[in-house]
Amino acid sequence: MKVLLHVLGAVIIGYIGIYYGNSLMMALCLAWILFPIIGLILAWYFSRHVKVELEAVQPIADWGQKVSFRLTAENPTWIYGASVWARLEYGHDYEGDERRRKVFLRLKAKERQAVEIECQSDLVGLVHCRVRSYQVGDPFGWFRLSRHDRREGRIAVLPKEYPCFVTFEEKEEQPGEEEVYMTHLRGENPEEVFQVREYQAGDRIRNIHWKLSARAEEWIVRDFVHPGQCRLALLADLAMPQGQKTEGLNEVLAVLLSLGLAILRMQETFWLVWRDEDRDGLQRIFVENEEGFYEGILQMYQAKLVSECTAIEDLYRQLYEEELCISVNRKGELLVNGQCRKRFRPETIESQLKKIYL
Repeated sequence: MKVLLHVLGAVIIGYIGIYYGNSLMMALCLAWILFPIIGLILAWYFSRHVKVELEAVQPIADWGQKVSFRLTAENPTWIYGASVWARLEYGHDYEGDERRRKVFLRLKAKERQAVEIECQSDLVGLVHCRVRSYQVGDPFGWFRLSRHDRREGRIAVLPKEYPCFVTFEEKEEQPGEEEVYMTHLRGENPEEVFQVREYQAGDRIRNIHWKLSARAEEWIVRDFVHPGQCRLALLADLAMPQGQKTEGLNEVLAVLLSLGLAILRMQETFWLVWRDEDRDGLQRIFVENEEGFYEGILQMYQAKLVSECTAIEDLYRQLYEEELCISVNRKGELLVNGQCRKRFRPETIESQLKKIYL
């Protein structure tokens, strides 16, 4: 409509100028025609220079805490009036539902503006926000040029930690067992190298072999062996029961986090195990401290939820038979080597976790 009105105005002014032979009206008609051309040039210029960024205000948040993303637009030029129209979509990776929002910013010369997008998530996991598309326009609102640079931010919502005390059954140790290393399994002992291989998504930066990487012109990482006394496996069974998509996720991950931290406080190490169908089934990471545990949880968040199928413990037992398997599932069951030791209820999780026998 704006374009039609402008064209109609140019026609009327030009007709009057020609009909009456008025040079002033003819000059006005010429300026009227050049006006949108100037706008197009400015829109093109702004689209090449205006910067748009999206970031998480806080990359990690606790459950129940509000999370927010920051959309920032900057006009580094000396020209006033750059306009930015952005279309955002945000939601939770586990839920799959996308919410959408439009944002408009008008920038002065050498100005930087930011707007925060708040999200309330009652579910642990990854909350994402991405820029679907954005357009940069001239000061007059005539032209918008689209940009397709992808912008995305993610926030990890961590489970709630409950006080937990774990007691293990007595275990007889063989002499010198604490000095044995399993050279056939990967771990994090920096003194014993298991193998070197190509970098894969999820590998730690500190494990990169810089000299070999420079020589091979690709990222090479080191796999380490781990101490033989690691006999625990903490399994996260996130498979969806029939008719449930996200129900029980907060509880199972809260129990998992509380148990894992309690085990670490006892100076015990363990394997954190989960199912990831996009990465060839079972995934596991060796955990020897809290930092490694939280890193494993963040990796686990990236796996898609699968429908209820073969129990994760059965799959794990086919590969590793001698470990003590502690699994938590979406039904609220705590299983130790396949036997149900406790059934958690959402309203009594805190009291039930105070004393756990494994």
